Amino acid sequence: MKKKSGFYTVLPVIITINLIFIWGNSLLDAEKSGALSSWLARLLGGTFGSSASHGRLRKIAHAAEFAFLGAGLLLLCRHEWKNRALALLMGMAAALTDETIQLFVKGRSGQVSDVWIDVGGVLLGSAIAAAVLELRRKRGKSDE
Repeated sequence: MKKKSGFYTVLPVIITINLIFIWGNSLLDAEKSGALSSWLARLLGGTFGSSASHGRLRKIAHAAEFAFLGAGLLLLCRHEWKNRALALLMGMAAALTDETIQLFVKGRSGQVSDVWIDVGGVLLGSAIAAAVLELRRKRGKSDE
């Protein structure tokens, strides 16, 4: 039996921290969430200065955090295709949960469009992780 590498041992912890981050942001009321987005926009040097661009920043952030989640879930369930399908379903469930949380937070609303953006992020992150695993396999390196 192969010994698991340190990365795969801590991967569930990384995924849990990612979910706490995602859902923690969803628990922020509209004022705090807006202030956080404004701070991030300023940090990025005004690229997202206008209100339309500010909205794009929020969508990009949604996709990025869910891409990270999708990659982690796929790596966790990397050995069998049915497990990879389960990883995608878990990512979709996280997206639905994220938007549902916002239904109960002052000034926030769950958006169907955000669920699709989140799911797109999960799919993108999963695809990148699968491509990396395939490259490693072709090079003869084990993924454990």
